Amino acid sequence: MTAVTLQGGGVVTCPVSRLKAGLTLVSPVLWVSISLLLLLLPVGSCDAGDAPCPAEETALLLSPLIASGQIHLAQEKSRVRCLPGADLESYSGFISVDKPECGSNLFFWFIPAQERPKDAPLLLWLNGGPGRSSMYGAMFENGPYELTNTVSQSGKYVPALGYYIHHRMDSDDKPRMRLKGIFIGSGYCDPEKIQPELPEMLYSVGIYSDFDRRQHLKRIADGWSKPHHNPSYPEKGLFWDIMRYYSSMGHPTEKTYNVYDHRLDIRQLINWDLLLHRFMSKPSVQNALHVGRRPGAFGAIPKEFSPLESIRGVRMEMALLMDHYKVLHYTGNMDIIVNVRMTEAYLLATPWSGQADYNNSQRYPWWHNERLAGFYTQVHNFTRVIIRNAGHDAPRDQPEWTLEMMQRFISNQPFWSSATSGAVL
Repeated sequence: MTAVTLQGGGVVTCPVSRLKAGLTLVSPVLWVSISLLLLLLPVGSCDAGDAPCPAEETALLLSPLIASGQIHLAQEKSRVRCLPGADLESYSGFISVDKPECGSNLFFWFIPAQERPKDAPLLLWLNGGPGRSSMYGAMFENGPYELTNTVSQSGKYVPALGYYIHHRMDSDDKPRMRLKGIFIGSGYCDPEKIQPELPEMLYSVGIYSDFDRRQHLKRIADGWSKPHHNPSYPEKGLFWDIMRYYSSMGHPTEKTYNVYDHRLDIRQLINWDLLLHRFMSKPSVQNALHVGRRPGAFGAIPKEFSPLESIRGVRMEMALLMDHYKVLHYTGNMDIIVNVRMTEAYLLATPWSGQADYNNSQRYPWWHNERLAGFYTQVHNFTRVIIRNAGHDAPRDQPEWTLEMMQRFISNQPFWSSATSGAVL
């Protein structure tokens, strides 16, 4: 498997970077990340014999070299050397979004598969936010590195990117990308269908009273009844109002409730964003990754998004993709912010060719190594998975099960083949 990640903000700390045990189970793995902000990396310190990389005051912009045909030079310049604690072959730099003179560039970090790299499929990983760095995924969810110290809007731009690639495949533009499928975890794909399910979920887990539930359902309904060209954003953005309020449970200064995982007290969690920001601010890391001396802040991008854009759904794009490619949609059963019933609400309303079959399908237990890993439904090329004992960041919470899920999806293995009898929970 070859992976690519698009990035936009994120964080972690410290000491050691090593191959993540879970990914050693995967055959070929390639990791790429394309970033809108800073690249986030494995943490660690150089060994005594490591020489620091030469200082690079400016970012490495590769598009001019590529446009002039200097491909090998671009590859050589983008090679990552001297990265603290890391010795894998990798490449990083910036690719222009439009024309180089416009100053709009995406950062990428590419790590070739360690086994059969020429044959490995390419995996593009995008974390949500919007604005959260996909290196959060690289460090905590599925990358070849792990930082030790003691992905939501991707549900929109993953389908949007897949939709774009689909329509480019019949064009004369080259190179063409052979899209094989997409997978989305806890994606905020269709706000109009998703938002009304949040008050219901908060009521079902005991956070809302019946009065709270009815009041917020009314506000959501009122907001969506107004024309999009004259948005009442406080009502349509009530989803985020609820999240902000219940992350503090009404406390004026302190966050106490973890909306990403119903099981956990947020005060016990590590501030990964702060830790990773500190690491990525090190000159040695910036030199190794060719990012130059670029000021930046994780999470800066969401402020630039239009309120209207945040409420636009991608249900029709998803319908097209589900008709033409294999699609996997997974959710952690302990997620609150984009929970199981929210995702189901939009999936049941998505008008693809298998809609009737999916809406009348059953869910089956999914076993792995004699343990109940979750539940699944497979209809045509669409796979729906609920990962047990996982929150919003299922790959971090249950890395072995998530890896198994991805392996089965990519290699076209049915989930029922992992069933076993006499398994334990």
